[in-house]
Amino acid sequence: MKESKKRMLVTAPDSMIRAFLKPHIEALINDGWEIDIACSDYIGGGDTLRNIFNENIKFYTVGLARSPFKVCRNLKGLREVKAIVDSGNYDVIWTHGPVMSVVTRIAAREARRQGSKVWYLAHGFHFFSGAPLINWILYYPIEYIMSRYVDMLMTINEEDYTRALKFKARNVRKIHGIGLDVKKFMDHILSVDFYKKLRKSIGISDDDVMILSVGELKIHKNQKVIIKAIAKCNLDNQHYVVCGKGPDKTKLELLASSLNIRQKVHFVGFRKDIPDLCRVADIFVHPSVREGLGIAPLEAMASGLPLISSTVGGIKDYAHDGETGFCLSPYDVDGFAKALMILSSDKSLRKTFGEHNAKVAMRYDIECAKTVILSTARELLNEK
Repeated sequence: MKESKKRMLVTAPDSMIRAFLKPHIEALINDGWEIDIACSDYIGGGDTLRNIFNENIKFYTVGLARSPFKVCRNLKGLREVKAIVDSGNYDVIWTHGPVMSVVTRIAAREARRQGSKVWYLAHGFHFFSGAPLINWILYYPIEYIMSRYVDMLMTINEEDYTRALKFKARNVRKIHGIGLDVKKFMDHILSVDFYKKLRKSIGISDDDVMILSVGELKIHKNQKVIIKAIAKCNLDNQHYVVCGKGPDKTKLELLASSLNIRQKVHFVGFRKDIPDLCRVADIFVHPSVREGLGIAPLEAMASGLPLISSTVGGIKDYAHDGETGFCLSPYDVDGFAKALMILSSDKSLRKTFGEHNAKVAMRYDIECAKTVILSTARELLNEK
């Protein structure tokens, strides 16, 4: 007797599919799932997503906005998502992203009554300890109310998990992130010549201390606190390499210039050679004011780098003061400066933290995450 097809609809922003979901979608297909994808086109490339998959996947682009305040556009997107859900006869609907997940849960209410299972993976609630009051006013009631319309709510950090247990979801789980290719960073080796050449191309000598961060140049990534801390350190051999692009680049450049350290802050843009950069760096910094988990610091830890980070969101799950490096309030300029001074002058301590961090990163390996995702999908299917 021919086995019936297992059908899943994945709904997410296109940027999230590119950054996190591709390996899981491929693993689900290899497990026998027939996958459709509905994406909200935040970064202008939803129609090109099919080019990154070899499999025959049906793609839909829906007109949702990132902001919940763009009501007209999001209502249009709701109608589009509902039409997809109603026509697909899906066994499981796997949704991601604050706006997309709310729209999907509303759109799938009738489908749930017909037996479809809705699975929401929260990549970091916008309300958390220390979050702005507006985040709590706007996002908390919505997530609380909408939690009753899922069969599985999965979080990626302990704080979100603890809070979600008080919601209305019938089943709440935590996953250690949704995947970091640990071996890609841990086993990455550079020749001495390449090491020297890469540092030189950025403007950093062998004797300099290279401080690295990776992330969008946006206010919540908080690169400004590192620039201010480096100015306080006033060490000639410290250089800050900032990977990423975003709307705050000019502000950050002006800040560095105003503090007379522009020559020590290197904005290198979006990079595809992060494993190389982690290998030539000495210290990794991640001062975010909001973070669901933080893949970039975990990649740096897998590379054996010491970490100086803030203590917010999912970062707290793996970063511990005095073990992984130093953990501080995201606005503590003096604290970041002190931590940078200590690690810049102590190569042995950097090595000790780095060796510990490589072991910690193993818990977040992509293969572990794939196993959890596949088993959850099978569990939901068996509940039908």
